[in-house]
Amino acid sequence: MNFNIYLDDKTAQQLQDATEISNESRNSIIRQAISFWLQHHHKKKWPESILEFNGIKDFPAFESNRSELSPPKEDPFQ
Repeated sequence: MNFNIYLDDKTAQQLQDATEISNESRNSIIRQAISFWLQHHHKKKWPESILEFNGIKDFPAFESNRSELSPPKEDPFQ
């Protein structure tokens, strides 16, 4: 895919300096920068299989077993 970007003079000069220092093309540096940005700003979401999960019929509710638990011997927060 090809597209044009417009950079301010300072950013364009920094990019030019980076190409000379790294011996990489402008396109290569821009590709790397976009890839890095996308990896760190991509909003992760749950897989569709999780989002569509409605539970298992005839499976007891998690809370149903709480009444069988013994209270703690000591309060760990005091």
